[in-house]
Amino acid sequence: MSTLMMHRMKTSFEIALELHQNGDYEGAIENYKLALSQNPNDYRVLSNKAAALQKLRRFEDALAVYDQALKQTAVHAVIYNNRGTTLQQLHRLEESIEDFNRAIDLDGRYADALVNRGFVYHLWNEFELAISDYENAIEIAPTFAAARFNLSLSQLALGDYANGWQNYEYRWQASLDTTGRIFPDNQPLWMGQDLAGKRIFLYCEQGLGDTLQFCRYIPLVRQLGAQIVLEAPHELLRVLGQMNGVEKLIQFGQEIGPFDYQCPLMSLPLAFKTTLKSIPSPDTYLLADAVKVDYWRTKLGGFNRMKVGLVWSGGFRPDQPRLWAVNERRNLPFQYFSAFEGVNADFFSLQKGAVVGFENQHAYAKFKVHNFTDELHDFSDTAAFIDNLDLVISVDTSTAHLAAALGKPTWILNRFDACWRWLVDRTDSPWYSHVRLYRQKQDGEWNSVIEQTVSDLTKLAGHI
Repeated sequence: MSTLMMHRMKTSFEIALELHQNGDYEGAIENYKLALSQNPNDYRVLSNKAAALQKLRRFEDALAVYDQALKQTAVHAVIYNNRGTTLQQLHRLEESIEDFNRAIDLDGRYADALVNRGFVYHLWNEFELAISDYENAIEIAPTFAAARFNLSLSQLALGDYANGWQNYEYRWQASLDTTGRIFPDNQPLWMGQDLAGKRIFLYCEQGLGDTLQFCRYIPLVRQLGAQIVLEAPHELLRVLGQMNGVEKLIQFGQEIGPFDYQCPLMSLPLAFKTTLKSIPSPDTYLLADAVKVDYWRTKLGGFNRMKVGLVWSGGFRPDQPRLWAVNERRNLPFQYFSAFEGVNADFFSLQKGAVVGFENQHAYAKFKVHNFTDELHDFSDTAAFIDNLDLVISVDTSTAHLAAALGKPTWILNRFDACWRWLVDRTDSPWYSHVRLYRQKQDGEWNSVIEQTVSDLTKLAGHI
């Protein structure tokens, strides 16, 4: 029996809403169409159809349907808010702000619209405006977790770690890709309790770069007398195995064993009350495997010029659509690297992932980049390779964190709305003493970034 027959006593709109709520957006759209065939001017149906199209990332189609809905009711705050989020996803930020303004003018206590407007301000690096909107939203809805989490990102970007780390804990409740762990024996979150003689379970929760940045806290936990069980993705197991202080290193899904406390790595800055002045280990805290380092030293022995590793694209996460737009803004089209062609250096690809196959065919022929990435099976291999380079130039991705944690000079090519960890208007980083930051001056504008990088690289190559 068809879905429509099973629900023949319900209206098409009611069926569509059920399908929409259950995540069947294609089915919902078909039933919204049926409902609209009976009443093409129903703004409720139009608005919900647009929202389903938005879920399918059909943003232009969604925008057209929101426009239809607004022709039927031009005083609907929710439609303006949702249309604004569509425009934001299309990166039409000025227009999205106009819609959020309309929504807030219609409903001054519309917390969602305040948070959405604040997010656009954050993308523009207008952090004080963003914070004002987030705080107003929290005043209206004190339990609004997304408002508090977004507030943390602006606070952390400004270096307000005292408040930022506290609000960053709301990531678990903010409907993000990160979800909190449930522990069967209700082991408490560690936030500074006595660890002498205790066993603590530390685990990775977000991207590989986040793990590489925050594993620096592991020796500090060990100094408190704890036995440490560390859980990590398989790509990082061997490189993290070089760290001191881990009693037991396991891969996701393996048996943890008994423990007294638990803490995700990205909550450790809060537990240690980290400030800009107390960030641990800004120099070198990861080591490459000595045997692998020797292998690459021999293999690269014939390259006598300055050796530079390149990364132009961050890893794609197909299950996290929230990050797709970030990927588009942080990734650098490979052809920009052709500006390095006249530099007295040898260049090596550190780029892994599906993007490589397409890029190599078209770009490597013009600008010679040596490619040994088929021998880099995990981050331990990459670490040993990097140990034999003089410099890594990378977009903001995990390889940049790896190189910096190894103490290798690392130049990071950053999008305009850089991640909070790189702070504001800085060319250095308190997290990594060997990092130099090159920031876009305008959204999407890479030319000035590359021009400065080429100038600095030419000077450096002349001294090596």
